[in-house]
Amino acid sequence: MANIAKMLKDIEELEQSEQYEKAVEELLKLDEIVPNNLEIVKNLAMDYEVLKNTEQAIIWWEKYKSIDANDTISYFQLIDLYLERDKYQYYMNRAHIKIIEKKNGQAADDFKKAINNAQDEKEASKARFMLAVMYESLQKNTEAIQEYLRLLENEESLNIYLRLIDLYKQESVEEAIGLLETVVEKFPEENNLKEDLAKLYYKSGDLEKTLKYAQDELTKAKVYLEQQKNEESLRILQSITLNNDNAVKYHSLWAEYNYNLNEFDTWKEYKYILNNYKLLVIKRNNDDIESILNKYK
Repeated sequence: MANIAKMLKDIEELEQSEQYEKAVEELLKLDEIVPNNLEIVKNLAMDYEVLKNTEQAIIWWEKYKSIDANDTISYFQLIDLYLERDKYQYYMNRAHIKIIEKKNGQAADDFKKAINNAQDEKEASKARFMLAVMYESLQKNTEAIQEYLRLLENEESLNIYLRLIDLYKQESVEEAIGLLETVVEKFPEENNLKEDLAKLYYKSGDLEKTLKYAQDELTKAKVYLEQQKNEESLRILQSITLNNDNAVKYHSLWAEYNYNLNEFDTWKEYKYILNNYKLLVIKRNNDDIESILNKYK
């Protein structure tokens, strides 16, 4: 490291004496030794600017941006370099400055301008995706949905489908179910999507469809309990391996199972989840909660 520090000091002296071409040569050697060093990359970008080598300056500022996407220095330098060369990149970089500054409304405006200046569909899609993300952050769900749907016209991306589903969940469970069914058909290997669909069907009250798509055995057990199919639920609960991830749901379902069977003596074994039982009693509102709970004080 001491040797690298000396090399940087020697390079700085070259720059101070305006020997920029020699400084670039030394910096490139140093970059091979210490790749992705922000100081080296920045110096290369700045020296290339001094040498009027805009193409190389852009390359090294873009590299700087890829290393530290939250430092605005590269974006400001790039918008100057792109101003007369590439309006698309100019607006994309200006938009990212606005994001860092938490001015998402202004960023959205710049992403629109980037779309209008895109040279091909790939560039337009990149800007349109960011525009949709900005609309989401601004809680403009309708506009975000429209942009995501436009993206799907050119590419069936699972990521975009998932974003759309999240937006539809906020607007309409029925629309979210319809879209998620389509996505499950398109991506049958994604079992987590089936479980998500099962949860949406459960939320809508369709227990049979919940069972059809459920991948989580505890989800199935929950449905069986609501259908009063206690033996099916018991079979599942007895087969489950308890762990930290499923413990709360597991014990909650045991509470409901005991409730269904009115096995209050068995319930003593589950006193540590008594609150679940209280909630069940209150929810169903068909028992004298005090007389039951007093038995287990």
